[in-house]
Amino acid sequence: MKVLMIVSVIAVLLTGCVSNQLISLEEEGILTKHPIRIMDSTNIGKFTFRGQISKSDRESASFSDDLSENDSTSFSHFTFKIPKYQFNGEAEITIDDHVAFLGGLSLGKIGGQEYLETHLGAAFFSVYEKNSIRFDVGAKHQKLNYKLTYGTYVHHFMSNEELLEIVEVNSSSENVNLYLGFTVNRNNNEDFANFFLSYLLSYQTYFDHKGDASTSGFKLNGAMHTISLGLFKNIENFGRILIGARKMLMSFEFGYTAPFDLFLQYDFSL
Repeated sequence: MKVLMIVSVIAVLLTGCVSNQLISLEEEGILTKHPIRIMDSTNIGKFTFRGQISKSDRESASFSDDLSENDSTSFSHFTFKIPKYQFNGEAEITIDDHVAFLGGLSLGKIGGQEYLETHLGAAFFSVYEKNSIRFDVGAKHQKLNYKLTYGTYVHHFMSNEELLEIVEVNSSSENVNLYLGFTVNRNNNEDFANFFLSYLLSYQTYFDHKGDASTSGFKLNGAMHTISLGLFKNIENFGRILIGARKMLMSFEFGYTAPFDLFLQYDFSL
């Protein structure tokens, strides 16, 4: 046993140890953008359908330069591509004066490739005479495509590291993450239009490359903070029209970016 240990130590000293380091990452997928959830009644058994079209001010977010200072990510370039236009739809049923269940999806296209995100959740709300408040909690399922480039290095004893090879991997990851939401809106029928304010916190797995027997994996997590505000108008025997603006803060371990978009939404109930 002692001889084997000595041989192993000598082998490591002579050959060095091998490690993988992420060099760059290119990823694309849709962002978590839920419809605005206006509450103006508590009719048990009511079905509400929401459809929203949004337009983003950008189609990608890029980070570069000296990201390698962060030991947990250790790479120098990251690009995340997002759709210019995105559809967000949702269906909801009210089961109690203060509780509803919902499900929805988001669709977007990037370079001819279609992307889909789905979500399920529950809502807890209170509707007052002229104001409403609502809390949402749920989970989303998302698929992202990515291309990562990493280098395999050997670290020699008493010498500098040596690059053995550059590897490119094209793959995808499917992840389930939680989200939390908060919405407040005005319900005054005497006004021409009413305002809303919404906040959404969405946890995000940007990619999770498992690796294989010869390579270690890489993982990048973050969060998305979204604030939306705007106006809505209830139209008798037609439904509800909403217009608004949305600011998103995509946070990573090494920085953040803040896409902005405008949206138009239509709701109707049965």
